[in-house]
Amino acid sequence: MTQDDSVVLQVRDAAHRLFADLAERQKKAQRADVQAQRLSVPLWNDVEAAGFDRLLAGDMDGEGWPCAAEVLMAQGYHGVALPLAETLVARGLLQQAGLSSEVPGPLSVVQACAGGPEQRDVSAAGVRLNATGLVMPWGMDARRLLVTWASDDGRGNGVALFEPPTAADAWAVSRNTAGEPRATLLRMAGWSVCDGRLPMHADVHGWCALATASLIVGAARRVLDLSIAYANDRVQFGRNIGKFQALQHALAELSCEIAAATMAVNVAAHGMETRIAIDEVAVAKIRAGRCAGIAAAVGHQVHGAIGFTDEHSLHHFTRRLWSWRGEWGTEREWALQLGDRTIRSGGAQVWPHIVEMSR
Repeated sequence: MTQDDSVVLQVRDAAHRLFADLAERQKKAQRADVQAQRLSVPLWNDVEAAGFDRLLAGDMDGEGWPCAAEVLMAQGYHGVALPLAETLVARGLLQQAGLSSEVPGPLSVVQACAGGPEQRDVSAAGVRLNATGLVMPWGMDARRLLVTWASDDGRGNGVALFEPPTAADAWAVSRNTAGEPRATLLRMAGWSVCDGRLPMHADVHGWCALATASLIVGAARRVLDLSIAYANDRVQFGRNIGKFQALQHALAELSCEIAAATMAVNVAAHGMETRIAIDEVAVAKIRAGRCAGIAAAVGHQVHGAIGFTDEHSLHHFTRRLWSWRGEWGTEREWALQLGDRTIRSGGAQVWPHIVEMSR
C-alpha cells in the first residue's frame, strides 16, 4: 500500500464513522421520512468541521478526487441527506477558476442553458444572471449559487457565484424522487458576488456526474447489505430465503455490478487528478447507472412488499438510486458521448485508448 492509498483509506474510514453517527441523529430528529425536511444545520456543521466539503479545494497532493469519491460513497451508504456533493464540486470549481473557495456554505451548482448569464459592461458588478428555469439542487438551502456556462470563444466555461434570492415567490420548490430539495428559479436579475473562467480540464458536467456516481455506488452497497441481512433472517417454507438459489444468484449479480461500478468510479477519480478524464467519467456514470437499476430491482425482489413501507429503510436508498441515475446524464446520454468521441478519434486509436484507460 502506498502512502497515498493510506490517506484515502483513512479518509474513507473517518467518513463512515461520521456519517453513521449523522444518520442515527437524523433519524432521531425527524422520526419519519429522513428526506421530509430541509437542511439540518447541526449535521451540516459537523461535515464542515471535518473538512469534507473542501476536499476538492484543498492541497491533497493528487488525492482530492479519490478522497472525495470515498466520502460521497460513505454518504450514499449511510443515507445522510446533505448537499455535500454540490458543495464539494462548487468549491473545487471556484478554486479552478482562481476564485476564493472560502465562501459560506452549503453551496449549489448548476449549468446555465446555451448562452448563459448575460455579460454586462460593468466591471464592478461582474456577471448578471437574468435567467429563469434553472433547477438548483438544494437551492433554497444554499448560501451561494455557482452558475457555469459555455464561453462564446469555446475556451473553457464561465463561472459566477451569486447570492440566492430570498423572496418566496422567486422559487418554485419541489423534490426529486428521493425527496431531496430542488428549487426552480422563477425570477432573478442579480449581480454576481465574483466571476471568473474555468480552465478547459474543469468539465462541470463531468465533475457533477462523477460525484453522483460515487453516491450511487454507496447507496447500492447499502441495498446489498440490507438485502443479505433480510435474506438471512426471513424464513419461508421452513428455511431462510437466502438459501434459495434464485436469490443467491440475484445477490451475486448485484455484488458483481457494485464491484464494477466501484472500480469505474475509482479509476475516474484518480484520472481526474492529472488530466481530462471525461471518458473514464462516462464509463463510471454508465456503470453506476446500470448498478442503480439492478440494485433497486434486486433489493425490492428480496424484501417483497415490506421494502416499500415507511417503516423500512430500503426505499430510502432505492428512491435515491432512481433519482441519481437520471441526474447529470443517463447511461444512454453518456454512452452516446463516449461512442461519438471514440468514432471521431479513429479506429487506430480505440485499442490504445482502452489500454490507457485501464492503467
